[in-house]
Amino acid sequence: MLDRILFARHGETADNAINKLSTSPPGPPLNDNGVAQGRELTAMLADVPLVAVHTTPLTRALQTAQMVVDGRGATPVVVDGDLREFSVGELEGRDYNEVFDQIDRTWRAWCVDGDLDVSVAAGGETARQVLRRAIPAVHRMSKAYDGGTGLVVAHSGVLQLLIPAICDNLPHVYGYDNWLRNCQVVEVAVHPDRYTCVDWAGVQPPDGPVVKSPIVVA
Repeated sequence: MLDRILFARHGETADNAINKLSTSPPGPPLNDNGVAQGRELTAMLADVPLVAVHTTPLTRALQTAQMVVDGRGATPVVVDGDLREFSVGELEGRDYNEVFDQIDRTWRAWCVDGDLDVSVAAGGETARQVLRRAIPAVHRMSKAYDGGTGLVVAHSGVLQLLIPAICDNLPHVYGYDNWLRNCQVVEVAVHPDRYTCVDWAGVQPPDGPVVKSPIVVA
C-alpha cells in the first residue's frame, strides 16, 4: 500500500485562460503558460521519489504527468479513465462565466446540501456518478504499490469533489471553499482504512477527523 498520494491539477490550457468549459476527452493541450506551470510542478517534485504516476486520458493531464516523469527512468504512467473530469453535458464548450450561477448551484447542492444526485446540466454527470468511479480508482492505486509516494494528475472539478470525500479530516465543502489552481498540489496520507489530508496547496487543513455524513456511492 502507498504511504501517501499527491494530487495535482494539470497545467493551464487555452480554454482555461478564457473560461471555456472543456470536460470531454481528448480536450485541449497545455498552452505556453501551462507548460511553464508543468515545469514548475516538475521542479517542485524533483526530490520526491515517485513510485507511480496515475493520470486521466485528457491531453492536458497526460502532458502534465509526462513532464513530471521525464528523466525519472522507470517511473510508470498509468492512464485511468475513472479519474477524468466530470462531464458538464450540454454546457460543454460554453463560457464558464455565462453559466456560473447554474454550476455554482450544482456545487452547493453537492457540497453544502449533500444532494449527490443533481447533474450540472442535461447529459452531465452527478456527483454520485463521479465518486462511484473516482473513489475506487484511488483505492486501486493505493493498494497496487508497496509503500512510497504516488502522484495523481487530474482536474479541478473531480479533485474538489474526490479529495474531501475520501479524507477523514476534510468536510465535504472543503474543496468548494478552496478551489485548486493549475498545478497546485494536495498531499494525502494513506492509512490501511482511511485517508488524511496533510496539506492542501500549502495550507494545513484541520488536524483531526471531522463529523460529516458518509457518502454512499453504491
